Amino acid sequence: MGSLQPKIAIIGAGNVGSTFAFSLMMSGLAREIVLIDINELLAKGECIDLNHGLCFTFPTNIYSAGYEACADADVVVITAGANRKPNQSRTDLTKKNVAIFKTIIPQVAKYTTEAILLVGNQSRGHSDLPHHKAFGYPPSKVIGTGTVLDTARALTW
Repeated sequence: MGSLQPKIAIIGAGNVGSTFAFSLMMSGLAREIVLIDINELLAKGECIDLNHGLCFTFPTNIYSAGYEACADADVVVITAGANRKPNQSRTDLTKKNVAIFKTIIPQVAKYTTEAILLVGNQSRGHSDLPHHKAFGYPPSKVIGTGTVLDTARALTW
């Protein structure tokens, strides 16, 4: 990491990604936050909203960009994925999200394999992907949240 406060790239500007960005902004833990999304307008809009709140928090450079912004990121957080549709099985959703994940990782690896890769919307299917072999990431740089979210949801039901 270049400084005490890292540059964090968040891939996926939906509910999880934008909430993660907001939390980072409020905590002051990042010097720079970049949102990357297939829907560029969504990422830009979220960044505009976040920047409007900066006067109430810590100075942070918040912007949207493409995968090239991962080049000097200290941490890359992947929150992108499809939402579950009515009557869709978890297996079908996992297959769809693994396919999405397989398009994201090569884009990130094109610009960095040095950043810590934090996989936020991870399921069992994601953990089967050979991060370090197929995409050049050493296992020590890949962190997954596993099924923590499912566990938390189960505790609140």
